Amino acid sequence: DFDGRYTFGLVAAIRLVFQSYFVLRRASTEGDAVPWVRVGLPFAVLFWFLGDHVWHGYWAVARACLPLTFAFNLLLPADRHFWWRLALGNLFLVHGIVRFLPG
Repeated sequence: DFDGRYTFGLVAAIRLVFQSYFVLRRASTEGDAVPWVRVGLPFAVLFWFLGDHVWHGYWAVARACLPLTFAFNLLLPADRHFWWRLALGNLFLVHGIVRFLPG
């Protein structure tokens, strides 16, 4: 069942782990030099401490960490790894496409 809640919960977890890791790593190398690092950093840390009530519906985690997603997308460097980072960090778009398909 590809369109199930648990499948997309796993997809959301994978992409939020990647986004969080990316922002935390960028914060360790650049510090406060980039404003979007300062925006994303608290939400990258918050992601690791969210409890069961927020994870009951993965869309709640996506809403709680929405500034992390914005910061991640704005911090992506335009290098040779840009496309796979963009795809991995935005895996939730698959859920949106599947939900809007007639079925």
